[in-house]
Order: sequence, then C-alpha cells, then structure tokens
Amino acid sequence: YTLELPPFSRSLIDRVAPRVGRVFDAVFVPSAPAGAPLLDSLATSVYLTMSFGLRTIFSIRLRDVNLNHVLEKVKVAEEFGLYGVLLTQGDPPKYGAGLSGLPSEEAMKYIRGEGIRVRLGLVVSLRYPVESIARRLEQGPDFVFVIHYGPSSREKLRGVCRIASRGSSEVYPFLLLGVGRSRGVFDRLGQEYFTSGSVKEAL
Repeated sequence: YTLELPPFSRSLIDRVAPRVGRVFDAVFVPSAPAGAPLLDSLATSVYLTMSFGLRTIFSIRLRDVNLNHVLEKVKVAEEFGLYGVLLTQGDPPKYGAGLSGLPSEEAMKYIRGEGIRVRLGLVVSLRYPVESIARRLEQGPDFVFVIHYGPSSREKLRGVCRIASRGSSEVYPFLLLGVGRSRGVFDRLGQEYFTSGSVKEAL
C-alpha cells in the first residue's frame, strides 16, 4: 500500500513519516496538488528517503516545467535512489501561466533514451475506455496510478490489472475514503468513494 502525503509543512512530514513505514510500503509525494504550490515534492522525497528510509514516489507536473527541468529532477531521483517518478500534466497552476505541456509518454521515452535509470509512472483514469487505457499501458511504464476508482468500477480495475500483467507495469489504484466532511467534497466533485464499511472490499 502507498500513502499519499501532500507536503504541507515540514512539521507534518516529521510527525507522519516515523509511522508510515510500519503500515505502508511506499509514500507518494504530489507536486502542487490541485495546482496549489506546497513544499517541493522532490526535495521532500529526498528528505523522506534519507532521513526516514522510506520508499518515495514523487510527481512532476509537466505543464509547469520544460524538458531540461524534468531531466534535472529525474537525475536527482536516480542519484538518491528514490522509488519512482510519476509523470503527469497536473491541474492548471494557481499562479502564473502553464506551459503547453510535453505529453507524459513522450517525456518517458526521452528520459529512457538518455539512459537515466529511474522507475517512471503514468496516470490512467477509469473514466476512459479500457481500449484507451490499454494503449497507454503499451507504452511500457514501470507503474501506473489509477484514478477515478470507486465501487462501480471494480470490474474495470480488474480488467486493467489483467492488461498490466501482460507487461511489467505495477498498478496503484487511488482509493478515496469518504469520512466526515470529505463525503460532501467528493459528492460536489462527482468523485466516487468508499465508506469505512466498504473499504475492506476494495483492498
């Protein structure tokens, strides 16, 4: 299991990190979730790896950076032994203008062409047809993050996992847990979620 840990502050990181390794296999540190800047995801991931010995995956928002910057980040990930890099377009930035955005698959191919040895991942959405997801998996990512997973899409997720098993891609489903106020937020966003009573069926 992987825990998403938005880097709101160092105090949060220091409070949560010591307990993570006992429950989760890895930590995912998102870059500017919902387009809002937080602590740098790469710097936070290096800190988690070096200070707490955690496996970390961080994301690069391709709409925020050019290819030169992408290569700098993945070289750091390689040198410090980070567990993986998720390549994503991301939401529109809260501040400033976004770039045109290099397609994630093209960025992955270029990084591999440079001989940089780091695990690379892509995002797939269960709102797309299985055929479209299969074409993305054919690009050969080391792992995929599956979004828009909910009670109604369990069979679709199983189909995606079967397709992924033909290659070597690991599958990480994003699971939203509706607790307290989060239910209202997910409902407004049109996001399916699991309740505390149904989450065991999803694991």
